[in-house]
Amino acid sequence: MPKLKSILNILLYILIGAGVLWLIMENLQAYSNYGIALLLATTATGLLYAIDTWVLHGWDTFEEIKKGNAAAGLALLAYSILIGSCIISAFVVSW
Repeated sequence: MPKLKSILNILLYILIGAGVLWLIMENLQAYSNYGIALLLATTATGLLYAIDTWVLHGWDTFEEIKKGNAAAGLALLAYSILIGSCIISAFVVSW
């Protein structure tokens, strides 16, 4: 059941981000960049959570970081930089 909860949480976050994006694009065109940035941040957070849950499933990331394992922190940092770079490049190309 925990995997279903995590999937539902990710879908809920994406739905909230998309709803805020639609609301801002329809009603507040001058502030549309905020909605796009919020959707991109939600997508990046969801992807990092998905990577931590399904790709690194045999490795308790936060427990390793608490123990002082620097490699765990560097692995998460590398994933976040990779996802952030992809999102930023897609955002720049779309304009």
